[in-house]
Amino acid sequence: MAKRITAPTGAFYVDNLEYINPADRGAVINCIPGGGETDVAKDVAIYLHLVSFENAALGGDARVYITPSSTGVQTLAYDQGAGGFQAGFSGIATVRQSPGAVVDDELVLVFQRSTSFASLETVLLEVYGSVQGFGSFSSTYGFTIEDYTAPSIFEVLWLTPKKVRVKFSEDMEMGTDPDSALFYRNYNGGVELIAPNKIKLQGAELSSLWSSLRVGVAGSAYPQNNGYHEIASVDTTNSELTVSSAILDDDGIDLNEAGIIADRRTLIAVVSPYVLSPRLSDEGATDPPQSASRIQCAYCPIVVATSQPAAEELPSGASLLQYVYLDLHDDISRSRLYRLAGYGAQDVWDNAMSGEYLDFQAPSFQLPSNRVGLWSVGIIPGSDQEEDLGDEGQLRRMAVVLQDVLDLLWHKAYQVQFVEDPFRCPAHLLDYLLYDLGNPFRFPLETELIKRKLAAALHGFYQKVGTKQGIKNMIFTLLGMQITIQAYVTEGGWLLGDATYGLLGDTTYLGPSGTFAKNCYEILTPRVITAAELRIIRDVATWADPPNMHLVRIIENVAGGTEYDTTDLDLSAGNVSP
Repeated sequence: MAKRITAPTGAFYVDNLEYINPADRGAVINCIPGGGETDVAKDVAIYLHLVSFENAALGGDARVYITPSSTGVQTLAYDQGAGGFQAGFSGIATVRQSPGAVVDDELVLVFQRSTSFASLETVLLEVYGSVQGFGSFSSTYGFTIEDYTAPSIFEVLWLTPKKVRVKFSEDMEMGTDPDSALFYRNYNGGVELIAPNKIKLQGAELSSLWSSLRVGVAGSAYPQNNGYHEIASVDTTNSELTVSSAILDDDGIDLNEAGIIADRRTLIAVVSPYVLSPRLSDEGATDPPQSASRIQCAYCPIVVATSQPAAEELPSGASLLQYVYLDLHDDISRSRLYRLAGYGAQDVWDNAMSGEYLDFQAPSFQLPSNRVGLWSVGIIPGSDQEEDLGDEGQLRRMAVVLQDVLDLLWHKAYQVQFVEDPFRCPAHLLDYLLYDLGNPFRFPLETELIKRKLAAALHGFYQKVGTKQGIKNMIFTLLGMQITIQAYVTEGGWLLGDATYGLLGDTTYLGPSGTFAKNCYEILTPRVITAAELRIIRDVATWADPPNMHLVRIIENVAGGTEYDTTDLDLSAGNVSP
């Protein structure tokens, strides 16, 4: 008697499964890249397999046309009857027999285009063939090339002279790695500049991945040290950066003639992907001497911090991955020409910036147009201006520096009127504004936005202290969520002397009683909350509820729905008797 033996076999992997019309006498199979495939390499090798379904050879007239979307021009890539691969294409064509066949019933093509496809373009392939004695067949499909265009800075929006919102042309990596648009390392102190080209960061943990970035320096007594330097190499053992430009020795200590320490300066070094620089070019060289375009000297602060805006701070429908805030260590010059460039920051397709830049003119920041300009005609005679510009331009530089100081003082004085305005108060004064408003909360205020929200809401909040609506309004302002506040009743409980809760049955037990239990309440959230959000909800509720009320628990809606099995005063719902 025969015995059946069952043994495990290797698994099958099926890819690119397609329906083939039984009426077809041949087909194109095993297409690589496949139809509809995305993120295809720009120099992709295209693989095609033409087969005959009949006991007959292929017709020997196979043709392949390629139409890139960037040009829209159909190009013959392969013609079996006219020499094979055409100009601009190269590859291997193999005619073979399938297992058991006695005729050439298969054609395998592997080929490349001599020039790369364009970024993100769609490539259409049209393949034609025939089977001897049975007619022709064809196949048309397409794929999309990867995005390999480096991202660029698309737009800048200056919020203050020290803060700018940057928009990129594409979605960017937003993490803590050196290739992220949010990356920065700020070293405020412990910085030593060593001639001819080293920057020592005492005790810092450096990374060899920083070699594509820039380091900004501020606070040096030597002007050539300040500004941005390209990082040539990183010594992680000695915590030193080697830069591509020459610098002078500076450890932040100034000595007097007697060799005694007269002053200690704080040197700042910041590693980031960004470079802000004045546009000292020939632009405007033929304009009149008093023209603003001729005043190309400008103060250049360094980027000291980056952050990501909240969704509500951006235009409706905007991608969060396209925006970054940059904070500067000092003000930029008003109405001057600047350039912002990026290095090393990658988009979500791993394309890195390599100096892509945006030229712009800094805003005036409410500077009146009739402000006195030191370089204007009437203050410095036009003949003196022309002579100075034709020589070394020292007079212009001095006028520009003094003008920047005057404009800065004006702006500082202009901002005084907004110190009590939650929406226009300078960012560095927000903590003082909250203190003056008697901010009762001690949970961390991580962003400028939440500080402004809290400052704007405190006045109305104080008016509703002790009410359910006051708690709900403040939590909605800070977290953007609508909470539910309801009386706390133990599930399945029966309140003594109260016939509106529960139905008496075999499993009924006596619920809470007494003053404390009757004054308990709970909060229901519409979604799962973080630890930080939990603290905010608890702090707001416990500070603002009446003295005799007690928050017992906070229930998170794990399912994410909006329905709760709750009971409200004067309403009959759930297991409630009339």
